[in-house]
Amino acid sequence: MGLFDFTKKIFGNKYDKDLKEITPTINKIKEVYPSVQALSNDELRSKTAEFKSIIKEGTASIYKEIEELKASTKNDTLSPSEKEGVFSNIDELEVKIVTTTEEILETILAEAF
Repeated sequence: MGLFDFTKKIFGNKYDKDLKEITPTINKIKEVYPSVQALSNDELRSKTAEFKSIIKEGTASIYKEIEELKASTKNDTLSPSEKEGVFSNIDELEVKIVTTTEEILETILAEAF
């Protein structure tokens, strides 16, 4: 037995690690599949609209905050450094939108798949 075989035996291979990681998601998909399979094409299309609505609702407050911050930058009383701080906050909120969207997608993954 070579060193490679020994380390493979201890740590496993990438396939085994990947399979272990995705197995819970696959099981969730299998649970939801019968109810999704029974949907008509029109019902499936409405599910897509429902998923988009869930994402929109989940990120709406962040988008609103960004719009408010953008509006505040039009205030002539802000110094350049204050405006820079506002734009930094906007950048952070845009990252938060991505993170929030990913979290929402994770919760609807099985049904959306």
